[in-house]
Amino acid sequence: MPELITTTLLMTKRDQKNPTDNNRRRVQGWLLDRYEHVTQIDTPDTIWQLTAKDHFGHGLAVANLVAKPHLILAQISIALMPNYQNAFNSLSPKERSEFLCEVQLRLLSMDVDYSGVDEPLELIIIEASLSLDGLNRDTLLQRAACINRAGLSVLIMLNRRLGGDHQRPTDTASVTIH
Repeated sequence: MPELITTTLLMTKRDQKNPTDNNRRRVQGWLLDRYEHVTQIDTPDTIWQLTAKDHFGHGLAVANLVAKPHLILAQISIALMPNYQNAFNSLSPKERSEFLCEVQLRLLSMDVDYSGVDEPLELIIIEASLSLDGLNRDTLLQRAACINRAGLSVLIMLNRRLGGDHQRPTDTASVTIH
């Protein structure tokens, strides 16, 4: 039993020397349990950033930001292709306003942060922040699932209102999730 305690203490001391790398490794391992491909991207705004893609090619970015080193940000983005932008722009001003309000209310009800749900409707970003204090696999994967569900909800709303397709979107030809 004393060996187990000693090993735990050594791991804790090692992790304290480089907690940033340890957090990245832990998050990367958790993402690999759920996603097919996980890659690290170096950007000047992040301490570390990982991009995960599932078997459909839908992506999720998870990053520890330089500006907020105590948080991890999980994010997806939905880029509208020109045919969806044209369909949106062809709506009357009142219809556009109502649609944007519907999308905003849906995202608010799903407890996610968002941006880009305004005119011009080109890129919608859906994100959730997680505190590094008490970060664990379950919390990360729940928040990732939450933003993915929010993204699917937006895609369904876009297809229903702008694309005429009432089924769950499966192709990303007109709407791309990054």
